[in-house]
Amino acid sequence: MTCQIVIHTGRRRRRRRRRRRNSVVVHYNLSTSNNLSSPLRPNNNNNNKNVPISKKPPGHLTITAQQSRFHTEVAESNNYWKEISLKDLNVALGGREWLSHAEFRLQRGRRYVLHGRNGPSTPRGVKRLLLGQVEREDRNDGDDAVGGGVGGLRLSEGVSVLEYVIRSNEERERLLREEKMISEALEKVEAVVKAYRKGCHERLERELHEVRQIALRRSGARGRKTREEELKLEGEVEVAGKGLSEEPNAGEMADELKKSAEMLADVQTSLELMDAEGAEAKARAVLKGLGFSEESLTRPRSHLSGGWRTRCSLACALCQNVDLLLLDEPTNFLDLPSIIWLKRYISEELSNYTTVLVVTYDRACGDSIAEELLVLRNQLLERFRGNLSQYEMARLKSYKHLSRMKDA
Repeated sequence: MTCQIVIHTGRRRRRRRRRRRNSVVVHYNLSTSNNLSSPLRPNNNNNNKNVPISKKPPGHLTITAQQSRFHTEVAESNNYWKEISLKDLNVALGGREWLSHAEFRLQRGRRYVLHGRNGPSTPRGVKRLLLGQVEREDRNDGDDAVGGGVGGLRLSEGVSVLEYVIRSNEERERLLREEKMISEALEKVEAVVKAYRKGCHERLERELHEVRQIALRRSGARGRKTREEELKLEGEVEVAGKGLSEEPNAGEMADELKKSAEMLADVQTSLELMDAEGAEAKARAVLKGLGFSEESLTRPRSHLSGGWRTRCSLACALCQNVDLLLLDEPTNFLDLPSIIWLKRYISEELSNYTTVLVVTYDRACGDSIAEELLVLRNQLLERFRGNLSQYEMARLKSYKHLSRMKDA
């Protein structure tokens, strides 16, 4: 099962007196655990004892959640996911606990707004969990790099704004690169075989990287099985790497020519399914909706100010075909027409299969987007079917009702 996730973190406005350095890089120490036994370092001790939170070093982010065997079939199948569910969730940052025995659940295709204690802002520890901000880099140029940027793709600063957004789709770029590599090699048989072997080697390396990430987070029998798969893939990658420098014999050449044709057909089918040819039109529409003029679309991205770079990064996130879209303060640096367009786009234009989780200071924007509200209250995540205004009205009615019952 593959769940594609895109994270957009809006650049914050900072006070002038705090801008002493051009770049601030902060690394957070993250440890997740299964019943207080970390999958990063499997604990064979059955006492399930955890180090007291008060003894954790400052800035240490600790996350624990309950795991069970009942999700195994879903996790190991190729079916689309229907929900993300975390039970008995605990989040602590340094010596303070933000979530205790909470339940976090996201259903497929729904729009959520996360609401914190002090208005829509939420504690940083919870944001790092829900928005994936384990390792974050803040810059004064308007970029917030989370996990290597949108799609993990680094592009040259000389590209235009439109090209930057189009090429931010890493999956599309990979498929186009494979199609070009095999198509250009069709004139010579040996070149086709080499292109096929190179494509197989790159695919195996990506698969190995994904399996390694899963192996780090699994323990017990499932972790052992994943690590066995990791060792098997390491051997396949090594064999594929050696094949890049070897000359194919007649038997291998005929077999790999057939497989290269199948790979090319598979790549072209994948490009058609994701509507790769419509990427430019979609990127142009999103950028214009966020306030870019036709002239600015051809301008180099390096010439943009920090605020416009943030809009460009938001456009990259909105143009991805993903299962889960996480937006942290997406209205930062947007004017009123752009905010109105963004609300309509999230509510009407996004796929019905895309789940959206938004953290925003803009109450009107949050109210128009939210189908469900996640409220951080008393170290729990309270769910409410509706938006923040409806939630406050319901709480007021409940308070009045309880007051009348008490007076009676």
